[in-house]
Parts: sequence; C-alpha cells; structure tokens
Amino acid sequence: MCVIKGDAHGHGAALCGKLLETHGADAFAVACLSEGIELRRSGITRPILVLGWTTPEYAGLLAEHSLAQSVFDEEYAVELSEAAQAAGLPLEVHIKLDTGMSRTGILAQTNHEEAARTVRRIADLPGLRVTGIFTHCAAADMPEKDDFTAWQVENYSAVLRALERQGFDRPLLRHMGNSAVILNHPEAYFD
Repeated sequence: MCVIKGDAHGHGAALCGKLLETHGADAFAVACLSEGIELRRSGITRPILVLGWTTPEYAGLLAEHSLAQSVFDEEYAVELSEAAQAAGLPLEVHIKLDTGMSRTGILAQTNHEEAARTVRRIADLPGLRVTGIFTHCAAADMPEKDDFTAWQVENYSAVLRALERQGFDRPLLRHMGNSAVILNHPEAYFD
C-alpha cells in the first residue's frame, strides 16, 4: 500500500500512482476524500484507503468511488453506517487501532479484549464492510525506541489474537508497515 498523500509529497499523486500501479502496487493510501477521487479520475484502479477523517455525509461519495475509509472510533463508525445506509451503498472501512501513538484509533494499549469487542461491534454495523485493521508505528525510525515499537507490535498482535479467541473469522488486511517499519522491523510486516 503506497502512501501518496499530499500530492505524493509534491511529486504528483496521479503520475506516481500510475507508475507505482504498473510496477505492482497492491493499494494506495491518501490523506483525504478529494485525493482519492483525484486518483480514481486519473485511472487508478487498485484499492485506495483514505487515512484522514471524512465527514459522514460523504459516505455515499466514498462508496461511489470505491474508496475505503479509516475508522477511528465506534461513534464515527455508527455515523458512517447510518450515512452509508441512507446512500444505499455499502462502504468499505479499515479500523485503526491506537497501539501507542496516542493520537487516533481504538485504544489498544491496555485492554486488548475490549478493543477486539469494539472491532467486532463495528464490523457488525449495517452498511459497512470492514476489510482491514491497522495501526501506525510512532517511532520505528528511531533505533533507541525499538522497545516502544516492539510494544506497539505486541499491542496490535494481542488485539488480533483476541479477535480470534472471540470467534471473529472475517478476513482482514492487517497492516502497520510504514516506511520505517519496512526498513527496520520485518516482524511488523503482517500483510
């Protein structure tokens, strides 16, 4: 999943997306709805994940352009569910876990079982199709913080194990490999 937000950091998202797609990119991630629509209009056909918040009233637009939306908490998921149902279009979502960055996501630093229950409740909401679960490593580029990265990987893994114990058997794309993880932490590659 190539992250090409911010116009591919000024390099041209459509141009970079097309090149990366021809070289085997499986998916893309963008910051916002308009960036995802721009990629679709440029001919990108691979899956696209919107990492940032999208107003629930645009759930239909997300679905219409086959864009997956990141979900950060249960309340937001409920709002997206209601909007997707009103639009009459199923909306694909990836659930974000907060494994240690403490910025956004379902709290997964302490009670892994409760985080898994929250994921399951979101996955059961009508109008949503949960296809992924992810987190972001905050310090994977700092070798002196490898213990912190290992803690984040363990928190993420613990929620996945809790989901299994709770009988959740839907296939989910499991991802947390930002650039620093790709370079320094193969134990965090997942899918």
